[in-house]
Amino acid sequence: MIDEPISPSISTALKNTKKLYILTALTNLWFFTGNWLYFYRLYMSDRQIGILDGLVFGIGLIAEIPSGALADLLGRKNLLRAGLLLMSCGFLAQGFAHQYLHLLFGLLLFNVGVAMVSGSDDALVYDSLDSEGRSGRWQQIIARKHQIMLTVTIASFLVGGILYIVHFRLPFIVAGLGSLLAFFVAASLKEAEVIREKLGMATYVKQNIDGMRYLLKRTMWLYAFMALVILGCGYAFDVGVVKPLVLDTFGFRENAQAVINTVAGVASILALTQLNRLRRLLGEKRGLILLALAMAVGFLVSSFSIGAYGILAFLAIVVINSLVEPWLNDIVQHQVPSSHRATALSTLALLQKLPYVLLAPMAGILSSDGNLSVFLVGISLSIFLAIIILLSFGILNKNIRRKVQSN
Repeated sequence: MIDEPISPSISTALKNTKKLYILTALTNLWFFTGNWLYFYRLYMSDRQIGILDGLVFGIGLIAEIPSGALADLLGRKNLLRAGLLLMSCGFLAQGFAHQYLHLLFGLLLFNVGVAMVSGSDDALVYDSLDSEGRSGRWQQIIARKHQIMLTVTIASFLVGGILYIVHFRLPFIVAGLGSLLAFFVAASLKEAEVIREKLGMATYVKQNIDGMRYLLKRTMWLYAFMALVILGCGYAFDVGVVKPLVLDTFGFRENAQAVINTVAGVASILALTQLNRLRRLLGEKRGLILLALAMAVGFLVSSFSIGAYGILAFLAIVVINSLVEPWLNDIVQHQVPSSHRATALSTLALLQKLPYVLLAPMAGILSSDGNLSVFLVGISLSIFLAIIILLSFGILNKNIRRKVQSN
């Protein structure tokens, strides 16, 4: 049997997929994860760290959905490259910082860059697959992407600990060089031809509204709610100030945190290998609700002074967050048209990051006052309350439909 020749479009799609994996690796060199809190503490208090994080993330959120609209209008590749360059500058600015304002400037550049990258790389690759009728591969591709992300992140935790010992500035500097290399990799991506509207203020606003409408339509509102609740709390815990503060209260410092984060990453990779089986077993809606319940329990247990046993709750929160992100991403990719896909993905990222604007300052302030446990209990109760409201509305809607059908 003679193999069919690979067409240029297919070759381009496959190359884009491989480059997506490379970009994922280069943009997940989190060498500073186990030590950034102690680096920041050289120049500010926990209260200031929390306020700084919340402020800068708020600015990043303002850019989150517009970045998706600009990607749909100007092209994913152009915005992706600009975002990677800003991320690199942000890392390097923090690495060479000598005062509070330097860190503020670097963190601002980094978060604006992340907002510009958000959704653009995934949408670019998905478009190239979709143009040749291979969008069905996306579920496997996004799962592998997250496995690569976690694998590289795990390795960077351990390497970051060594870099911090050599010099406390190296984790940020090396991460910045990685993002700079990603900028050059992104330049070689080939973007599929998609008919785009001319850029104008009216079109710009309309694109944002349309993208949000697709994500928040009736068949998607549950998933948007889950992004706000599960991913929002998980994101605040996983990448912000909360996680190192919690480990710090357990008595774990820089090097110990690097090891614990490594264990959490390995657990997440193992869980991701069972993601599709878990979705089939539990179902989309039921599975997401059960994960939300488990995360709420994790936050509640983390609030108690139980020593090393608190690591189990810590692992549960991190693993659940790693499962839900590709789960929701796949749903959005398959239910939103290509012309608004990047906008919808940026909206999903917005919902994921929205709670952090308030949670970061709260965590920093309560930590400075020695009341971090109050913060964790509050998060847990908020998730429980949100699930109760969600289930109540679901039952109410079913009763209304039954009455309408009976009449």
